[in-house]
Amino acid sequence: MNKYFLIITIFIFTVQSSNLNAGQWEIVDRFHIYDYGQSYPYPIHYPAVKCLNENYCVAAVTFGWSGTANRITTNGGNSWFSTLIDTSKWYLDSSGKRVFTKHSIQKKAMDIDLPDSTLCIITADSGYYFRSTDNCRTWKLNRIDTKETGNQLEFYKIQMANNKIGCYANVFNLFLTEDGGISFQKVKFDTSQFTKDIYFWDIAMPDTNTIICSIYIGDELRIIRTEDRGKNWLISNKKAKIFKIYFFNKYHGLNYGGRQLEQGSTFYASIIYETYDGGMTWINRLDTIPQFQSYLYNISFCDSLNGIVNSRYDWNMWRTTDGGKSWFRDTTYTQANVKYNFNVAAMLTPKKMLGFSYFYENIYRYVETTGVYESGQPIITTNTDDFEVFPNPCYIGADLNLKLNHSYYGKIDISIYNSVGKLISTQSLILNSDARQLKYNITRDLSPGQYFIRILSEDGRQVVRPVVFLR
Repeated sequence: MNKYFLIITIFIFTVQSSNLNAGQWEIVDRFHIYDYGQSYPYPIHYPAVKCLNENYCVAAVTFGWSGTANRITTNGGNSWFSTLIDTSKWYLDSSGKRVFTKHSIQKKAMDIDLPDSTLCIITADSGYYFRSTDNCRTWKLNRIDTKETGNQLEFYKIQMANNKIGCYANVFNLFLTEDGGISFQKVKFDTSQFTKDIYFWDIAMPDTNTIICSIYIGDELRIIRTEDRGKNWLISNKKAKIFKIYFFNKYHGLNYGGRQLEQGSTFYASIIYETYDGGMTWINRLDTIPQFQSYLYNISFCDSLNGIVNSRYDWNMWRTTDGGKSWFRDTTYTQANVKYNFNVAAMLTPKKMLGFSYFYENIYRYVETTGVYESGQPIITTNTDDFEVFPNPCYIGADLNLKLNHSYYGKIDISIYNSVGKLISTQSLILNSDARQLKYNITRDLSPGQYFIRILSEDGRQVVRPVVFLR
């Protein structure tokens, strides 16, 4: 088939950002818990949330720095209620005096997993966990015999592969359950293979046999994995990039967090890597130029393609529509739209999200009204096989090739966005049905950095690819 090459010179010009939103963040819940005799509520913190589907979500709540509660929605965030508010730390005697119980050690919520509509487990500080087996109606307090007490770097992770088999980790130990969290057994590591102390930073259990962990072995961050529930382990030969992990299956996963810009700096670049071999090797997918005050902390996917990742101390959220291969800044998530930044967020559908404030009682919901974004809005991509960009990185002043793998015809818009989603330039073309490859000449007026190129066809198809321009 004949190929037609179109030579296009793009002149970069500034376009004023639009103030029109494609969707809106709104507060859908304010959760208050009051102490006895006090007129002001406890501080509220949302450490984790899990959604079984687009309607049913359960958020873990810490109140007063040491209490555990939950918030539940069964209608996609329209309304919320609680079935767990733990006050077992103390009770009031007949004179009104507060008396601390044997459970007075702190039990602030840490993590949550919701493998099906019956089982839910909320982990808390000091090895405590709350377990429900009746659709979150009632809860039982349990405790794992861990070697430490007190706060251990906010790390008490729970990952359930189904409603029977799962794993739990604190900084020092990994535990397995095969009875739905009724009991946990400590995993023993072969000291001939692990010759130094190990410290856990994140865990994933994508199926009933596979466990993947990011750990420190001595002072080196590594990925370890087992496919027989801890009997045999494989250690990555190379140091891991960053410690937060998320896995779609036992081979395909993401590694996300931040890169400190310089020693002693309080600013980070947002970093995401992707793996197809279970964490043994990684491909860089995001390394931002914008600087943020914290690393990427939370990740959520509503399906195998559409997901979000956010940091916890500022307004920094990125979206993907191709399973993590490319990421685009969500610029609807700003302080102007959301007064209190999120600790965690959840993607319900490609057009619906929930956000949970960091040390505030607010729960937000976002509903997208359109799938096309203009200047100043996030860029949404659809079919990821439609569009190739090469060479990438590309030197300013050279030609950038854009290859369309499917038949595009008629009017198309070609747009360039900067790394925060601002439209830099756009141009419309009329293509015939045989056009497959275009050439951009990258003008020397363009600054070096990361950009995104979008092609939008008149039938509504749109594809986006990240590209780095060098000088």
